[in-house]
Amino acid sequence: MGNMREFTCPSCPTTLEIESNYVGTVECPNCNSQIHLLMGQQTNGPLFHLALLFIGIFFPFLLFGILYNLGVSIESSCGLVCFASIGIVVYGFATKKGSLAGGVIGGLAAGGVTVMMLFIVALIAALLFMGVILPALWGATCGTIPSG
Repeated sequence: MGNMREFTCPSCPTTLEIESNYVGTVECPNCNSQIHLLMGQQTNGPLFHLALLFIGIFFPFLLFGILYNLGVSIESSCGLVCFASIGIVVYGFATKKGSLAGGVIGGLAAGGVTVMMLFIVALIAALLFMGVILPALWGATCGTIPSG
C-alpha cells in the first residue's frame, strides 16, 4: 500500500484514511456524504468552492476580453459570452458545483451593470460636452453663441 492520508469529512467529524494518490469519490461511512478526492486532496471543501466562485465571476470578463482582442465584434463577443456562460451554469448545476454556476451568473450581472454604467457615464459626458464645453468653446472662439 502507498502512503495514507487522514482527513475529516466535511459533513461530520468522522476521520477517514485514504491513499495519498487516490482519485475519485469516497463515501463517508458515518453520514454517507460523497467526498471528491484528487490525488488525496479534497475537492469539495470551502476553498475549492471559493476558487470556483472566483473562476465563475471572472470567466465572462476573460472570455469577452479574449474574443474582443481576437477581433470579434462587440455584439458577437457578447452573444458568445452569454452562450458559453449558459453552458457553464448548466454544467455547474448538473455537477453540483453551484458556486461555479453562481459565480458565472454574478459575473454576467456585474458585466451587465458595468456596461450600463459605462453607457450612463458616456451619455453624461456627451451631454456635458454638448451643453457646457461646446458652447464655452464656441463662445471663446467665435465671440457669440448662435441662438435658435
